[in-house]
Formats: sequence, structure tokens, C-alpha cells
Amino acid sequence: MYRNVVFLLLLSSLLAACKGEPPPVPPDLTTEVYGRVVLRDTERKATSQPLQIRAYRRYRPPNTGGLFGGEVTKLMGETLTDTNGFFNMQFEADDLRRFDYFITMETNIPNHAPQQLGFWNEYGIYPGESQFKKIEITPLAWLRIKTRNIDWYGGDRLTIYFGNSEYNIWGPVERELLLMVAGNYKNSFSSALTRNGAIIATNFQVYTPAFDTTDFLIEY
Repeated sequence: MYRNVVFLLLLSSLLAACKGEPPPVPPDLTTEVYGRVVLRDTERKATSQPLQIRAYRRYRPPNTGGLFGGEVTKLMGETLTDTNGFFNMQFEADDLRRFDYFITMETNIPNHAPQQLGFWNEYGIYPGESQFKKIEITPLAWLRIKTRNIDWYGGDRLTIYFGNSEYNIWGPVERELLLMVAGNYKNSFSSALTRNGAIIATNFQVYTPAFDTTDFLIEY
């Protein structure tokens, strides 16, 4: 009897050891992104036309030398918006690295700010999750800067700096500059008045509504 009990105990231990731990459950890589494309600073649709939305993974493959270069951008999924700007997309991510994935809107829309105005169109997303993203498209607008020298002193020069451009205005004159800018946005620019050997610098911010011309007067 004692031998039988010992044998059963040994057999039970052996079976438990053979069974081991259950294999780990693989992570869920299903990624869902849904949302809407709207005009910047509003909840209104940007356009009725279908817009291309794409998801990417940007990463550096193993054994790529150096901190820079060697990056790969891989298309993970794509979809189109409906006539009200809504979209929904699903894809299987490669892994759960939280900072490798993003979506972009890749359709050119007339009268909307291109990337050269500094409005990049990438929105980070998290793999393995369902998430909402609002894509804001920046509309174009126009800023008309009027300058008026009301206290002229010989040799006056007014320099206006906007983005990477500068405009020089000499003497007792009135000038107008018409600039294409971002709409529904507070645009920043500056001026430097050179007068009697001194330089007076001033910073400005002007909110410009979409698809409209905003007048701004500088008197000096």
C-alpha cells in the first residue's frame, strides 16, 4: 500500500513537471484609428471631397549604424474619408512600440496651407489600441500689412520679418505688403526700425480668419 502511494505521488509530480506553465498569450496588435478631418480651430469639415488617410510605421531596423539615417517608413494601412470628413481604419501592427506609428492626410486641398508654411501633418497613434484622432487642416488666409511713416527722420528704414522673408521700407512712404498666411491662426511676425542710429524691435501677433484678408497697420 505504501509503495502504491509513493508511486502515485511520483507520477503526479512527473505529470505536473511535464505540463509546465501555459504559453504566454500573444499581444493584440489590432490597431484602430477613427476620427474626422476638420478646418483648423473649428469642428467643421474641411471639405466634402474624399481625403486619403494613411498609417505608417517609421523605425530603424536592427544593426543600422549611427544615430541618424537608415530609417524605414512602412505603410500599415489606408482609407478615405466620407463626404463629412469622417474616417475609420484598422491594421495589424508589427509590435507595440508606442512612438513608431503615425497617420497623415495625403490629399492636396485647394486654398489650404501647404507644408512649406510649417504645418506638418503627422499625428502619432498607439499600436494595439482603438483611438480617436481629429486631423486639423490649416486653411489659407491673407495678411495685408500697411506701413505709414508719421515721424520721418532722414535715413529711416523699417524691416519687416515674416517667416524666412524680410521686407525693407525706406523713407517717408506708405507701403502695403500682401502675404499669404495660415488661416484660423495667430500669425507672428516682427519689425525693426532703424532710426537716427538706433534700432527699435517690435513683435506682433495677428489672428487671421480663414479665406479672408486681414488688414494690419504699422505706424512709426
